Amino acid sequence: MIGDPVETDGATPAFGWNKIGAGTVTASVDSPGIVSGSGGMSRMTCAGYTWSNLTDSASGDGTSVAIDVEGATWITWTWTNLEHKVTARSGGYGTVAAHDDWHEAGSTCELTAVPDAGCTFLHWVGDVPFPDRANATITLTMDRPRSLVACFVGPTGRVLSANASAGGDWFDPATWDGVAIPGPADS
Repeated sequence: MIGDPVETDGATPAFGWNKIGAGTVTASVDSPGIVSGSGGMSRMTCAGYTWSNLTDSASGDGTSVAIDVEGATWITWTWTNLEHKVTARSGGYGTVAAHDDWHEAGSTCELTAVPDAGCTFLHWVGDVPFPDRANATITLTMDRPRSLVACFVGPTGRVLSANASAGGDWFDPATWDGVAIPGPADS
């Protein structure tokens, strides 16, 4: 089985070379199909299939086909409509409006970091263009999957210590034992 232009998860039999005895074989794919190797963050819609062997061939627009296998048989699944997923979460003391959704490749996605009462938005961490990291509302071009975190400063001073297992990035909420990165009133 072959994928054009990509291979996806959820194919039966699996993409690649499969040794199958003579007889009727049902081949199928999930649609939309998660692009193999994308970590579940890119998907495409099945546009159909073409199969051929030494004596016959056919094509169709479904996601399943029964084929009478007589020797070497090739199935090519055709994919269209690439989409990427954006996952956005709050590091604490706020929320993210319009998060965790699929977007057509090349389109734009607007996200807004909304601080809780008495809190302040600080910046974004993750797959965000550097010039936009300090903007509470950002517009991302969905040319790839994106994962990001909105960081906020809490309303009162807290005593925080670094979590050594988190890697030590000052701007990553996981580095701190509280729910957000330190702000000006923290110690």
